[in-house]
Amino acid sequence: MEELQKKSEDPHLWDDPKQAQQLMKSLSDLRDEINLWTSLERRISDTLELSSMEDPTLNDELELETRKIKQELERLSLSTLLGGKYDRGNALLTINTGEGGTDAQDWAGMLERMYLRWCERKGYQTEILDQTEGEEAGIKTVSIA
Repeated sequence: MEELQKKSEDPHLWDDPKQAQQLMKSLSDLRDEINLWTSLERRISDTLELSSMEDPTLNDELELETRKIKQELERLSLSTLLGGKYDRGNALLTINTGEGGTDAQDWAGMLERMYLRWCERKGYQTEILDQTEGEEAGIKTVSIA
């Protein structure tokens, strides 16, 4: 963070606007990430402090906050796993049946629905780019972005 901050203060930074924009975006993304983790740390600390009071009237509130913290931690952990250079980009999923006839086509249709529902639950936007229906059931191929 300090290294990026020093680079952003360089008077010659904007000599190369494209590189400057990349640097500023990296700095902004890093600040956002630090703020998210700091906020989560503060929430955990506050929750631990409240739980140490051993006040039974706070149990429901503590349980709710603990669940929320756990969900946020899982989300942030996933974003840490997917924090590489290309991980912020879109994904392309293609399902092909290959051999297997109607059963394989039916299975491919089930996989398509499963992935689309998973994306919907996770808040990802999807678009079916290409799809070939099976002769009797399911699909032969589908490409989802």
